[in-house]
Amino acid sequence: MRALALLLPTASLLAIGCDADCGNPARLDGRYQVESNTINDDWSVTGFDESESDAEVAHLHGVFANGPATWNLKHVPADGGFRVTIDGQQYTATYTPSDANCNSFELSMSGAWSNPEDGATHQFSWVGDLVWTGDELGGTFSYEDEWGFDGRTGTVAIPSGEMRATIGGGAGASSDTGR
Repeated sequence: MRALALLLPTASLLAIGCDADCGNPARLDGRYQVESNTINDDWSVTGFDESESDAEVAHLHGVFANGPATWNLKHVPADGGFRVTIDGQQYTATYTPSDANCNSFELSMSGAWSNPEDGATHQFSWVGDLVWTGDELGGTFSYEDEWGFDGRTGTVAIPSGEMRATIGGGAGASSDTGR
C-alpha cells in the first residue's frame, strides 16, 4: 500500500504532461529548415519611390525573415540563451520560456545581417513567440530593420509574421550556411 501511495503522485505528474527535458533548453539544438512569411499585408518597406514597387517587394522577399533560410540553434548556458547562425552569420538570442508550457518560449535577437545574394545590409530586430514540438518549431514573429544597399537606405517592417522550422538538413548538417 505504501508503494502505491508513492507511485500515485508520480503518475499524476506524468498525466498532466510534465516534460523531463523542460529544464534542458539544449533540446532545441539543431539545424532547421525555416520558412517564414508575413501573415497579412501590414508589412512595409521604405527607401523606394512609387515607381519601384517591384523592387520594394523583391527587397521584402530578400530578408531572412520572409522566405526560406537555414538556421542553426545552439544553446549556450553561459549566455542563458542561444547562438543562432543564419547564412553563416551568428547572433546571440535571448530565450524566455513560458510559465505555462516549457515548450512555448520567446526567442529574440538583433544584429547586422548581410544578404548573401545581393549584399544589402540590415540592422535588424527579430522577436518570435514559438512552440517546439520535438522536430519542429513554429509560431509568430515580428521583424524590423534599417537597410542599406548601393548607396540607398530604408526600412523593412513585418509586424506580424509566421514561421515553421523543421529540424534536419541531411548531409553537411553541421554547416552554418544555407538560404
